[in-house]
Amino acid sequence: MNKHFFVFCLVLQSFVLFENRSSAQLVLGASPYTQTFDALGAGYPTGWSGRIGVSSTSLGVLGTFAPATTAWNFASGSFRNCASGDAPSAQADVAATQATRVDRALAVKTTGSFGDPGHAFALQLANTTGMTGFQLSFKAQLLDVQGRTNTYLVDYGFGTVPTAFSQAAAPYTFTDLGINGGVWGQTTINVNFGNAIDNNTGNVWIRIASYANSTGSGSRCTFGIDDVSLSWSLTPATVSLSSPNPSIAAGNIVAGSTNNLLYRADVTVANCATSLTALNLNTGGTYAATDLSNLKLWYQTTSTFNSATASLITTKTTGLGAGLQSFSGFNRPYAIGTGYLFLTADLASVHLQRIQLT
Repeated sequence: MNKHFFVFCLVLQSFVLFENRSSAQLVLGASPYTQTFDALGAGYPTGWSGRIGVSSTSLGVLGTFAPATTAWNFASGSFRNCASGDAPSAQADVAATQATRVDRALAVKTTGSFGDPGHAFALQLANTTGMTGFQLSFKAQLLDVQGRTNTYLVDYGFGTVPTAFSQAAAPYTFTDLGINGGVWGQTTINVNFGNAIDNNTGNVWIRIASYANSTGSGSRCTFGIDDVSLSWSLTPATVSLSSPNPSIAAGNIVAGSTNNLLYRADVTVANCATSLTALNLNTGGTYAATDLSNLKLWYQTTSTFNSATASLITTKTTGLGAGLQSFSGFNRPYAIGTGYLFLTADLASVHLQRIQLT
């Protein structure tokens, strides 16, 4: 049985990336995320909730939510599905007219026993990995004008159940009776988070919250939000490549053998998940293309190759001679952390001379 000695020296030439942004939690996709609340009849949108008992140190608990269409002036305290203050809605609309409006808003009416003090519209994000420069825009709507007023702010916290919330810089505060000059209608609020919630691998909460007791006399206003837009920029994945030296120790391998390990590359990904979609390398030496049956590219989460547990990415069966070897036409996801690429060769069954591959 003929044996063949191979020395393999590979040079990685290109690593083609696509960003992956890579539950009651909202998993952000492409920027911007928008929410119109027009489907509130089916419940809260993913990630959203109405909370009472909130403060700068408490997420609060879920408050009563009425998914059925509810009039602006309905007196009981609740988070509710109201007609939006967008046109064609008008202050004079009666409850029956409000119920026919397809443009909806997420609203709240507080009482002395519901949400006063402390209530919020809350949005829970799964993470902000690889994302920066968040900006929030929403329409603050004064839907039922009464004598008492609440002061609102925009804050954020981190973790499954945060115990500390920070107010967005600026600061972004407003009162419900300050909306539209205290007249039924709406005002657009724009919030720039700077880098405060950038690139966080865990849950991020954004709230439109009121901490303090309402002031004034009489009943409380109905306050709503609509047409939320959350935008951000992507942070490119950072990829570093390395390989032991030598990558694989030289040795003897047998004609007709399969999955002979030739090379290992250690790929470390930071900032955000990505994908390997193409790989170029160079081979050289005295071998001929017919000495090989194929070249295989594998992925594994551990540094010791095992063909039984590794994932085969692609197999190359043509153009195997010395020179540029291009692998493409695949999409191998790469999570944050280190993963390992391995190159193997299946040898032709018969070869009569000793060859060298470098």
